[in-house]
Amino acid sequence: MLFIIITYFATVYYHQASTQLLNKDVAAHIAEFTSPYSEKGINKAKADSVFKDAMVLCPGAEVYFLDTSGKVIAYHSEQSEIAQWLVPLTPIKKFIATRGEKFIKGLDPKEPKQEKIFSTSEVKNNNKKLGFIYVILMSKKSESIMGLLYSNHVVRLALIALITVILLSLLISFIYLKRFKKNFAKVLKVLERFERGEYNARFNLNKKNELEPVTDAFNKMADLLSSTISKLTHSEEERKNFIASISHDLRTPLSIARGYTETLLFKTGKNITPEERENYSHLIYAKMLQIENMVKQLFELSKMEAVEFKTHKEPFVLSEIVQESANTFQLIAAE
Repeated sequence: MLFIIITYFATVYYHQASTQLLNKDVAAHIAEFTSPYSEKGINKAKADSVFKDAMVLCPGAEVYFLDTSGKVIAYHSEQSEIAQWLVPLTPIKKFIATRGEKFIKGLDPKEPKQEKIFSTSEVKNNNKKLGFIYVILMSKKSESIMGLLYSNHVVRLALIALITVILLSLLISFIYLKRFKKNFAKVLKVLERFERGEYNARFNLNKKNELEPVTDAFNKMADLLSSTISKLTHSEEERKNFIASISHDLRTPLSIARGYTETLLFKTGKNITPEERENYSHLIYAKMLQIENMVKQLFELSKMEAVEFKTHKEPFVLSEIVQESANTFQLIAAE
């Protein structure tokens, strides 16, 4: 509708501008060849002749003869039809200065509220200004004929154009919605795959797709989620391996402590010296301390999941590890 309105006003402007430009010299020809002006006033016979010729040559035009102040002094119509007798001289002077090359509208004495295209020329005699010939190029009768043509042809053409545009818009909308529905179905399939646990499901990015921002955001989110799941899985595997390793590490000192304890029980009252008894007791005590230390390490390990966790280096005595290993192999050899 906006396009039709703009087209209508553009067409009207083009028609008026072209009509004014083609007929810009009408008033000048009248002033040159059939001017009714004289020093005594208007020659009514010549004026009537001009009105008749104008009606024959240009039925849509209306000729007015103005004095030097712009007042209508001769016209071809009833006196009651003139609504304003004084025509402003500003548009007239501008028209004469530009020689009618620019689009200018002036006042219509019969319809002063509506400006219309015109042709005008200054009338002189012996360098004395006598008045102006003022020709309205589109009279009320001409506008009524144009309105009839507009209603019969332009309106029908506009309706046809409007219906065509609506049909094309509906067709394009249908094609677009069908395409959008197809792309949306693809999105749902990828989401369903991801929901079933296929975390490698991704969208094939297409820059021409309307859903590209959504699919791109989903791909980034899925990559981040997959990376997090992978890290959690790896962490769980390490946790299982650690539990198995710590179980083995706990079993070793427990087995050694049990072995020394059983030795003390079996050799009680037999061939065991006080020095051996004291040595075995110290070894059992050392293994219990080792187990206690490993339990403390497990407790410290639980703190590693805290955000504020920081690692600390601790010294150890290498000779104690060597002595412990020697005692372990000595007990095995003794058994």
